[in-house]
Amino acid sequence: MNAATNTAPAMQVPLRFRVLVVEDDPWFVQFLRDTLPPLSAELEVSVATKLAPAIAALKAQSFDAVLLDLNLPDSSGLQTLQQITAANTHVPIVVLTGIDDARQAQDAMRLGAQDWLTKGQPDPELVLRALRYAAERKRLTEGLIRSQKLEAVGLLARNVAHEFNNLLTIIIGNAGVAAASDDGEVRKRALVEVEQAVKQGALLTRQMLGIARPNPTGPLLADVRQAITSVHDLCAAVLPRSITIRLDAREAMAVPLAQEQVEQVLLNLVLNARDAMPRGGTITLTAKRNLDAEKRPLVRIEVNDTGTGIRPEVLPHVFEPFYTTKGDAGTGLGLMIVKDAIEHAGGAIKIESQFGKGTTILLDLPEPSA
Repeated sequence: MNAATNTAPAMQVPLRFRVLVVEDDPWFVQFLRDTLPPLSAELEVSVATKLAPAIAALKAQSFDAVLLDLNLPDSSGLQTLQQITAANTHVPIVVLTGIDDARQAQDAMRLGAQDWLTKGQPDPELVLRALRYAAERKRLTEGLIRSQKLEAVGLLARNVAHEFNNLLTIIIGNAGVAAASDDGEVRKRALVEVEQAVKQGALLTRQMLGIARPNPTGPLLADVRQAITSVHDLCAAVLPRSITIRLDAREAMAVPLAQEQVEQVLLNLVLNARDAMPRGGTITLTAKRNLDAEKRPLVRIEVNDTGTGIRPEVLPHVFEPFYTTKGDAGTGLGLMIVKDAIEHAGGAIKIESQFGKGTTILLDLPEPSA
């Protein structure tokens, strides 16, 4: 049996480790029931032989991992994986396949699987190790995303506070004018200013809550135009006046990520661009359709800035974990998490930069509907 984690050392797991096996082969199910529990006293194995009861179990119970056969009586191929991930995006999935197909494995990882195994000659220790590692990777990845999301929201907080200060100044000033004036037209204009400032404050609040909401719980299918517009509108309101942010996203496009993930990726990149323009400049967000080397449809997202650019000796290190040029102001996790999210969705990220002239980050993601 082959697995992407077959050289990894053993690791500690929770006291109770619940696994849902989705498999219709009676012999293989019995083999797992007989061999897995003796290896681990904390292991609990539940079995579903069809997709429908598997989805019902995922919605009704909590599991630490799923071992998923792609070919079931009521579903086959990657469609099985897509429906499982749509039912529960938090549970880590190890795909089980009868064919050692590298392309299928890549597609499975793109669609949300944490790992893959081929049946071959079953090795129960390898199965258990893959399940445990899938659960641990999922936990660590979600922890890093939460950490980076808090950092990004924190970086925005100062600009948001300034913006609310400005809005409160407008509200207080115009409320005072309205209260003191006997002129109906003057009072009307003042109250209109108050109303507009209140609406702007409400919009900022909604946008900040949207960016800070919990980890993805819905289907892994994001509306790129909606995500890029949301980030544009938020950043246009809170970035320094010296920075202009532009938007070019005219078509409706979808990518295999949760909506929150696309927004978080874009927010991280915009904040990096802002930091590269201490004297101001322009950030441009673009989304359009493109083709990969095999002429398959892609969605290309570009984040361009007119900032300081990246030095040639720094560029090879920007995706390394904890590598930062911001000193105590950054964790060095932002670009690493962006890269991980894009590649896990089957995409690619590229950076083009000229020192002193600006940077363009290119994100290529598959379009599932194509």
